[in-house]
This record gives sequence, structure tokens and C-alpha cells, in this order.
Amino acid sequence: MLEQPNQNEHNEQLSLLSKRWQPEQSVIASVLEQRLPPHRLFPSLLIKLSFPFSHTHMPFQQSQQSALRQMQQEIEEQRFMGALCKSVTSFQIERALGSGQYGAVLEVRCVEPGHRWSNNRYAMKVCFNFELNTTQAQSAYLNEYAELVKLPSHHNIIRFLCEFFGEVDDSIRPHLPEFARESSIVRPQDGTPRNRKTQFFVVELADETLESFIRRAYPPPSVIPTRLVRMIVAQVGSALLHLERQRVAHRDIKLDNILVNLNSAHRPSDERSLPITRCMIGDFGTACELDEKLRLTISVTSTGRVVSGSM
Repeated sequence: MLEQPNQNEHNEQLSLLSKRWQPEQSVIASVLEQRLPPHRLFPSLLIKLSFPFSHTHMPFQQSQQSALRQMQQEIEEQRFMGALCKSVTSFQIERALGSGQYGAVLEVRCVEPGHRWSNNRYAMKVCFNFELNTTQAQSAYLNEYAELVKLPSHHNIIRFLCEFFGEVDDSIRPHLPEFARESSIVRPQDGTPRNRKTQFFVVELADETLESFIRRAYPPPSVIPTRLVRMIVAQVGSALLHLERQRVAHRDIKLDNILVNLNSAHRPSDERSLPITRCMIGDFGTACELDEKLRLTISVTSTGRVVSGSM
């Protein structure tokens, strides 16, 4: 029999989302009203102003205001979804993006009444923790979004939108691999099947991973253009610097955990044109907080703790 979830712990995690944006919301308003210089916003503003508008003829002041308004829209979208999208009924499944041993990722759109970003699509992760009871299942994948929720926004870190604990119903089940479809149904002794519950979380949708992009666009013996390498290093480096400032270690940086958005206006004949517009670090499943000396404290027994070397 499934245990009742610890609602206090669950609500505490949810409340992190709304708390995270309150200071930044007021600063954005001040910048838009020209009471504060743009660099006072937060570090990602410099990245936002550099990359999306670097190859346009839009005046800098205009692009600056456009970037700020985009960020304000993102904050409003995130706060809306974090507060109201609490079940799979808030989403319509578009297609399956991939699956593995521990979960599946689906492309979805939000159908919650009042959602104003109808053109946006999101990536929803369905966690495979079907062998656990409700309380265990809720905490099993907590780390995948716990650190991400607490991080201040950055243009090169995947945006977290919402999470919830709910049933794997018939709108989800057809998009899962075969082993997960069967496991998502509970068949008690009385013979009445019911849906299992599991953890869901939703992040922004990227076009593909950096690994798949490089494999597809630059297969051996192709040479990746230097300008593209510089942009990737600059954006990933900016994200890592942001994590260090927040005392967070990702601990699993690899090409498959770096997501990219493609440039639909890319012109291969133009040396200044780049095929991707943005790189984002994703998959925070192994992330952890560090102490003030950038070290990780690991529990090993009930009476002592072991401190690892510097990260």
C-alpha cells in the first residue's frame, strides 16, 4: 500500500521557486524604468545582450530593452507554471524525445488555463521509480531539480519551470518504453488496476544535445570552426563560473549534458554566421552544494562526516 507523501517537505521545495525570483523581478522593473544601470541586474544579462543580438542591426539600447523584457517574460512564465501546473492534466503530450533506465523525456505544451505562452514547448521528465513507495519515490529524484531550483537565473543554464508528483495516466503511458508501461500500473490482489504515482519535472526545451549536434554537423574528419568553439567555450564557461559563484558543483559536465538551440537563420557561406545560438548546462542529477572553500561534505556514518578534496 502506498504511503501518504510528506506534504510539508514537498511544499518546502515548491516554495523555493517563487522565492527565487522575487529580488530579480524588482530589479528588472528598475532597469526598465531606467533607475538602475543594466549591469546591476545579474550576470546573465551580459550574456543575453551579447549572443542573441550580436549579429543584428538592432541598436544596442533597443536590444538591451528587448533582452530585459524577454527575461521578465521568462520570470512570469516560470512563476505561473511553478504555482499552477501541478499534474499531468496541465500538459498535452506532443511526442517522446527519449528514454533510459531511469526515466523518459517528453515534449509537451502547457494547456493550463491562463497560460499565455502558447508557442512554447517544454521537456517533461517522467521518472521511473515504480518500485518505491510514495514517500521514497518523491525523494528519489529530488536532487535532479533541487539545486537547479535554488540557482539564480543564468542564460546558459537550463530553465526549471515546475515539478509535481502525480499519476502516470493513459495520456502518458503510450509514450513510455514497454517495460515502463507495465510497471506504471499497480495490480493489487482485488484485481482492480490503478495508476502508479511518480515524480515529474518540467524544464525548457532545447533543440538537441551538443554531442548529437557535433556528431551530426561535424562528423570526422570535419573540423569544427574556431569561432564556434570559442562561443561554446565562452557560454559553458560562463555557466560554470555562475555555478562556482553560487557554490554548486555540477559533477557531470559532458557533451551529452550540454544542450543547444539551433540558429534557424544560419548561412554556411557566411563566416560570421554560427549554427547554434545558445548553449545550456542541463541534468543536475549529480549536482551538490559546496562549502565556502568549494569543498563537498559527504555523510559516511551516523556519527561522522568526510570532506572531499577541493573541486
